[in-house]
Amino acid sequence: MVQSRLLDIAISEFGAKGLEGASTRGIAAAAGTAMSSITYHYGGKEGLYLAAADRIAERMSAVMGDPLDLDHEIAADDAAGARAQIHRILGRLADKMASADSADWTLSCCANR
Repeated sequence: MVQSRLLDIAISEFGAKGLEGASTRGIAAAAGTAMSSITYHYGGKEGLYLAAADRIAERMSAVMGDPLDLDHEIAADDAAGARAQIHRILGRLADKMASADSADWTLSCCANR
């Protein structure tokens, strides 16, 4: 599917080069389609960028599962329990972001720094 190829390539390109550095012409060529496909499906470069961000969020959601999957409820006044839960969530996120499977996604988060 053209849209899926465009998004996968865009994630990689935006991740490596950022929004300003990525070329829609290059993304379209790598996907084996015309630049007009980007305009048609996404309205342009910014729309493609936002769609790529949505794809990353969907993938992260799928691999993270329910980060609030609690063994027990944390009481409203249990600061230590809440802090421990936040640490578990952030630990899971860090593990996923550091994996080889998410290399293109993590680059997208940090490309414009």
